[in-house]
Amino acid sequence: MREKLEQLLEWVKRNILIILASSILFTFIAPLIFTLKLNFIDFTETGQIGDTIGGITAPFINILNAVLIYIAFTEQLKANNLLKKQIDAEDLKEETRLKNIEDLVKFDITHNIIPNLESLKKRN
Repeated sequence: MREKLEQLLEWVKRNILIILASSILFTFIAPLIFTLKLNFIDFTETGQIGDTIGGITAPFINILNAVLIYIAFTEQLKANNLLKKQIDAEDLKEETRLKNIEDLVKFDITHNIIPNLESLKKRN
């Protein structure tokens, strides 16, 4: 089930421009369609045409909004994970650099500073 949902979302991502364009086109054409007097259905007697069109198009727009928000959140999650990996890599580099500095300081203390201090002690 999850694979089918992911396939559907990938399809939506690939065709998002077509979906948006068709939704916008439907929203603009809807008043014309719903004000025509057709034999099988008549929306001219349903009250305010704006209420009728809003009531019919709102579910489609809301579903589209939900899909777009879900896609935006999943893309944000991917970007956050990528950024976390980059930060972790930089932290590892910094830890390595600091460890190298620590090793250099230890080496300097054991091979240069301590022998010099001991030689100064012996002079006094």
